[in-house]
Amino acid sequence: MLLTVGQTVSASNSILPLITGANPVSHLLKTLTVRTAGIGLLLVLLFCLLNRDMWIGHQPAKPARLPAPLRQALLTAVLFLAWLPCYLAYYPGIFSYDMPAQTRQAVGGIHTFTKYHPPLHTWIWSLFLRAGARYGFQPVAAYGIVQMLLLAAVLAYVLVWMGRRRVHIVLRGIALAFFAGSPVIAIMSIVPAKDVYFAVVFVLFSLCVCDLTADLEAGRTKWGAKDLAFILSATLCCLLRNNAFHAIVLCMIVTALLYRRQAVRVLLLFLLPLVLFKGIDAGLYPALGIGEGNAREMLSIPVQQIANVAADPEAEITDRQQAEIDRYFGGADIGAKYNPRFADPVKNCFETDTFREDAAGFLKLWVQLLRQYPRHYIDAFLSLHLPYWYPLAETVDPYSQRAYIETGIYKCDEYTFERQSRLPDLLAWYEKVASYEALADVPVVSMLYSIALPLQLLILTAGFFFSRGRGRQIACLLPAAFLWLTFIAGPVSNFRYVFPIMLLYPLYLCMMADPGTVPG
Repeated sequence: MLLTVGQTVSASNSILPLITGANPVSHLLKTLTVRTAGIGLLLVLLFCLLNRDMWIGHQPAKPARLPAPLRQALLTAVLFLAWLPCYLAYYPGIFSYDMPAQTRQAVGGIHTFTKYHPPLHTWIWSLFLRAGARYGFQPVAAYGIVQMLLLAAVLAYVLVWMGRRRVHIVLRGIALAFFAGSPVIAIMSIVPAKDVYFAVVFVLFSLCVCDLTADLEAGRTKWGAKDLAFILSATLCCLLRNNAFHAIVLCMIVTALLYRRQAVRVLLLFLLPLVLFKGIDAGLYPALGIGEGNAREMLSIPVQQIANVAADPEAEITDRQQAEIDRYFGGADIGAKYNPRFADPVKNCFETDTFREDAAGFLKLWVQLLRQYPRHYIDAFLSLHLPYWYPLAETVDPYSQRAYIETGIYKCDEYTFERQSRLPDLLAWYEKVASYEALADVPVVSMLYSIALPLQLLILTAGFFFSRGRGRQIACLLPAAFLWLTFIAGPVSNFRYVFPIMLLYPLYLCMMADPGTVPG
């Protein structure tokens, strides 16, 4: 179904051809039959490969040759050294995405911080700026080293964690090769953005949820260090991305429903970090003078839906409705600005102050147009985040034209530097990776780094859980699943948003090998 609907929306940014085309029902059935048969065959082969006792947990545990802390240190060093050529190629670093805006806040002091960018990450960056100015080193270069070490350490912990669960050495080798050999992970390890810090704590939180699932399955109720790690990682997730709060709330509700007998423990464990985050967000931040974010950031889908109606010359918008549209969008021609895969051109016209004064009026306008033009709303919703859910979507979307990974050095008066690559030939290749040029035409690899793959893997892994009668243990997948769900409320499909989920691919592979023993 995703393939059929996605193909139609990709070609026309509308589901209308699927509804009104010649013999739409027969076309739908034919397409589903052919595609389902082909994909089904591949899944059967994958299931047969992974459904073998050799992969995980069925052999007696063998004593580890090295203590866990030493294995952690060695694996961290291996990953760090594997990414070091990328660091040298981009030396002293990358300065893209939100960094110029965060730098202005960091230099201006904490009273200039806003929640539009995570204050915690802005504060971390301010430490590097101040230390660099005081001790005479390049802040972005030091930031890159520290971030590489943090990411290497957490991915090394993933490997150690898999070892404790007796995952077969072949699967652990695949995981290590993926972490160490992926040029995409190497580049992201030095991108100075909140996404990487968030990825670090999100991976830890996901492992904590797996540990919690194991405890719930075994009926263990004793609190310990794992619960403290759960609370800390969940709190940091919320502090580094606002949408994580909503994802964790949903995760809490569904996990409590899956494990009703232990619902009190689940609710208490999840509520502690949520309350702690809200205390910081609503109490500490305002006390420090940190400003609020922009309310329009939550309205990408509604503004796109209204703009899609306005972009249709056949839409019968009344004078009163047009006046309301002009009031909330500052008189801008939002129909002309409408981009089906990128909400910012329309969203940037949105009058936040007007919305805060009369949010009910905006809701009334949105509902009125919904009743008149439901298909336009469906089209706008499906089109905006097509690369997230359509398996064959172009990773670098031709409409939104967002870079796969932004590796430039943006101008900023408060902090400037020039690239001084130590490995210029390697830099040229990494730039092809960052633009997706080096990945686009490589079989399997292009799919591996597709923005659409996280959803497909989550569905596939959940299917493996249910196929073995362990449906409740999909709780292990909930953090990633609900994080993905928050993406479709955003303004554009972007690789850096799905990067935290991509780091969990080896874990999904192990879960498919044996969903019953990985969580335990």
